[in-house]
Amino acid sequence: YDQLVCVHTSESILFKEIELPLTTREQVSLVLEEEIEPHLPFSPLDGNTGFIINPSTTEGASAVLTATIKKQVADAFYAPFEAAEVFPDAVTTDIECLAAFISATHFQQDVTAHFLKIIVDIHAQHTQLIFMQDGKVRNAKTIPSGSQSFMTVHAANVEEKTAATQNFDEK
Repeated sequence: YDQLVCVHTSESILFKEIELPLTTREQVSLVLEEEIEPHLPFSPLDGNTGFIINPSTTEGASAVLTATIKKQVADAFYAPFEAAEVFPDAVTTDIECLAAFISATHFQQDVTAHFLKIIVDIHAQHTQLIFMQDGKVRNAKTIPSGSQSFMTVHAANVEEKTAATQNFDEK
């Protein structure tokens, strides 16, 4: 292979957009740990945080989208690679991959690109919501319900309606 890119599932990542009066990666890197701490349920020292800088409506500021994963989760993810002595060249999230694909295919000629768009990606066990504006990810959320839970609820409703119909027919 020429390059190994690993993709984390977003289920294990906390996303948060924060507004900072900074515009460069270097500036953001210097203050990110302190700025993200109030938004995490654990110490920033116990996690790995990456970020992308989006334009802000405020002059001289940036909307910084952060993605934080607990170090123990990241370590468990990398363990098989290290055991095989294979080292990833890059790491990303499934949301970033999907957003990049959508931006490349849907936002190029889209006159509504400046509107907020929500992409819903339904998996078996969870659902991802990706909030995009101007072709950039603004936020992301993972809901712990997916197609299996939707189908379970739907099946229960069908059973309930079927039983109600049978009871009505018997009367």
